[in-house]
Amino acid sequence: MKKIIKLLTVFAISLALTGCMKVHYQINVIDKDNVDASMKILYSKEMMDTYKMTQEDIKAQMETDEGLKDWELKDVSEKIDGEEYVGFNAVAPKSITKDFLDCLTVENNTYTLKMESDDLGESVNTDDFEEQLGYSIDKLEEMGLEIGIKVAMPGKVKSTTIGTIKDNVVDIGLKDLQNVGDEITIVSEEAKSTTSNTGIIIGGVALVIVIAGGLYFYKNKKRKMII
Repeated sequence: MKKIIKLLTVFAISLALTGCMKVHYQINVIDKDNVDASMKILYSKEMMDTYKMTQEDIKAQMETDEGLKDWELKDVSEKIDGEEYVGFNAVAPKSITKDFLDCLTVENNTYTLKMESDDLGESVNTDDFEEQLGYSIDKLEEMGLEIGIKVAMPGKVKSTTIGTIKDNVVDIGLKDLQNVGDEITIVSEEAKSTTSNTGIIIGGVALVIVIAGGLYFYKNKKRKMII
């Protein structure tokens, strides 16, 4: 997890420039054995033109970075509020998703993703933004900088010690990382599978068959009596 958050910080400080940058990290805990993670990185096309930066230049730098060289990068472009953004969809390698699996425990139908706060606190020092860019977090966000992490868990998310739960997804913003506690814990719970519903369905089908059979027998018997 520390490597992931460190990447977000490095991107923001080295490429934010005017604040027109968006980094959205998505973590999907699928089950106890599977996690996938991806990151969408978008830069303002106007900002890149101003600083004579190209998408190819940034991609080349990312591919030589020790923390990103194994990521799968795909070009992407979007229009947000009428402004053109270009960047990449980056899919994390197994080494990154394994880090998440190491933080995950599953007991019965309860999933718990637990991380040490030091993994975030030591890597994300928001003072760096003001020192290196000359702007506060509030100002950078006002200018268009977005850095966020979304975590999806199996079943229903019951609780989180960081961020907020929106549409059953944990949404973690940059300001949330400023106030992280001693430990980060996200808990979800899958509905318990029981045979009761299946039994009701099977029983209902059987009842329909019995009724249908009874009506068929009754009609045949009545027809014979008339004859």
